[in-house]
Amino acid sequence: MFLVLAIFAGASASQASLDQRFHLDPICPFLGTMVNEKALPIRDWYSKRELTDFVLNAGLQADEAMGHIFAQFRRIATNKIDIFNMEGLPDEHTTSSGINDCKTDYSHAESCPAPDSGPMHGVPICPTEQCAVPNQAKLDFFWDFFKENEHLTASSLQSRTASFTQYAVDQNTGDRVRGTLADAFKFLMQVFTNGKSKMNYDDLVTININRKYPPGYSFGETSGCDPATEYPARTIQYQDDGIMHSFQFKIKSPWSEAYLAVDGSGKVRQSSTRQLWTAVLTDGSTNSKNVSLRSSKTGQFLSGKSDGTLGVANEAGSEEQWLVEQYTGEQTVVFLNHAQYGYRLAIGPGGLRTVQQYVTNDDRLSLVYCTIPGGSPCTGGYMDPWSSGEHVPCCGGTTETLNKWNLDRDDYYKCIPNGQCPSSLNNVDCQGYDFKDQAMDTPEGCCSLCAGDSKCKAYTHNKIDGHGAPHCYLKTGCNTLQDGSGSESTTGVLGANLLYQTDCNGNDIVQNGITCTTIDSCLQFCQETPGCSVWTFDRYHTLCWLKTKCTRKDCDFCVSGTLGTFAQGSHRNVTELLV
Repeated sequence: MFLVLAIFAGASASQASLDQRFHLDPICPFLGTMVNEKALPIRDWYSKRELTDFVLNAGLQADEAMGHIFAQFRRIATNKIDIFNMEGLPDEHTTSSGINDCKTDYSHAESCPAPDSGPMHGVPICPTEQCAVPNQAKLDFFWDFFKENEHLTASSLQSRTASFTQYAVDQNTGDRVRGTLADAFKFLMQVFTNGKSKMNYDDLVTININRKYPPGYSFGETSGCDPATEYPARTIQYQDDGIMHSFQFKIKSPWSEAYLAVDGSGKVRQSSTRQLWTAVLTDGSTNSKNVSLRSSKTGQFLSGKSDGTLGVANEAGSEEQWLVEQYTGEQTVVFLNHAQYGYRLAIGPGGLRTVQQYVTNDDRLSLVYCTIPGGSPCTGGYMDPWSSGEHVPCCGGTTETLNKWNLDRDDYYKCIPNGQCPSSLNNVDCQGYDFKDQAMDTPEGCCSLCAGDSKCKAYTHNKIDGHGAPHCYLKTGCNTLQDGSGSESTTGVLGANLLYQTDCNGNDIVQNGITCTTIDSCLQFCQETPGCSVWTFDRYHTLCWLKTKCTRKDCDFCVSGTLGTFAQGSHRNVTELLV
C-alpha cells in the first residue's frame, strides 16, 4: 500500500460511475480513498513522477514519500503502475492483513508470469485467490492485535508486526521485498492525521472500509511540499509518456493569499485556503493551449457561462475550455481566458470575478507547483527522450544512447541506466534463455540493446554466427556459461563484472546461501543487500552467496562477480578479471 496520483488524459461521460465502480479496486486504501473522494482521477496508469507529486500534495513529507515510492517502483522498469491491479506485484508487502487484499501465492515469485506490454511490462505478477474485500472482520482482528491505549500506534506496529506473520493472509518474504505491514499503516497515519503517530478505530474504518477522508482531513490543504521551494510556472506542467499528464497546481493571486477554490456544494469561490487543480488538454497534446481545469476537491471542471458567471460541470465541454496566456511583463504570471467567450478570470482584493479587459492586477494569476525531489522534468530509464517531439533530458543515473532498438524503425535514442554494460566475457557463451535475436555488429551494441529491454537480463554476441553475420541474442536470464570460442562469442550480464569458473571463498553475508537459479538473479540479490559488493552463483547447488570481498578459488560450476562500475560498452578478457 504505497501511493498514487493526480491527473488524467481526458474526461469521460461515465466518470462518476467509474469512480463509484473502481474506488474499492486498489488494494491500497490510500489510493482507493483518493479515487472515491475525487482527488485522484481514474486512468489506466500513473507514472512515478506523478505519484511523487501527488503524495507530497496529500501531506507526506518528502523524505518519507521518496522511500515509499522507491519501494513500489524499484522493480518496475517502465516507471508506470496500474493501481487498480496491484495484487501479486513483487513488492506488494512482506505480509498482508487481508483487510483489502486477498491471498497471493508467492512460492515461485521469480517465475510468476509477466505482461509482454502495457505499464507493467516485464513485472512478475503472482496468482491471487478471489475474496471479498474490504473485510470488516479482518480489520477488527487487526485492530485487536495492534491497538495500544485504544489507538493504532507506530510503536505497536513496529513491535508486533513480526508476531502478526502467523495470521497474515499471505507472505512475500523474499530478500528483494521492501514493503512492510508496519510501513503501510504508518503511511496512513502520516497522511491522514497530519503527521501524528497514532490513529483511532473510527478513522481506520473510515479509510479502509468506507474509503472516505477522516474528519479534519482535506486533500492539498496540508502539504509535504516545502513552501520555500514551490514555484510559479508560465504554462501547465506535464509529464510526457505518450499521453500528456498534468501535475497538481494551485491557481493563486500573486498579490495576495487568495486561491481559486470550489466548495463542497460546488460553488466556485475565492479562498485563503490552498486548493489544487489538474489540467486536461483539449486535444491530448501540448500543441493546444486550451485546457479543462479539474478541481481535486470535487472532481468537477471549472465552467464559464456567456454572461461571465462561473460554475462547475461534471463533464468537460466547450464552456469548460480555458486558454492559458503568458503575460509578457512578468515571467511568473499568466492570464486564464475563457476559450469561447474571451473574458478573463480575476482573483484578488476585488473578489473572484470575470473581466472583459484589464482593470486591475487581479486578472494576473500564478500557477503554483510543488517542486518534485530530483529536480526538473526528465526522461526515465528505457524511455525515448525525444518521444514528445521535443528533447527532455535523461534522468540522473542514465545515459542517452543511440541504437537500433527496433528492427522496424530507424535508430533512435533511449535513456539507459548507467553501469548496465560494465564488462563482458570474451569467447564465452550463455546457454539458452533466448527471447529475442537480431543482427548486430558489435558486443557493445548488443549490450545496449539488452539494456533497453526491461525483459533482458543477459546477452550473447556471436561474431561468427549461423545467420551469416554478427548476431545478438537477448536472454531472460543466464544459468550456464560455456566455451564460445568457435563463434567468437561475447557474453555479459547487465550490471555485473563476471569472474568465470570462480568461487569467491568466505566473507559471506547470508549464511547457508540463498536458493537461486540464474546468474542475474544472484547479481540482483547482491545489488539489493546492504554491504554486498561480491557474489558467487553455484550452478550445481542452485545457491547464491553474497559477500563483502572476494578471495578467489577455482570452481568449474561457479560464476562470481562484482557490481558493475566500468564505463558502458567496455569489455575485458576473462584473465583480466581474475584477481
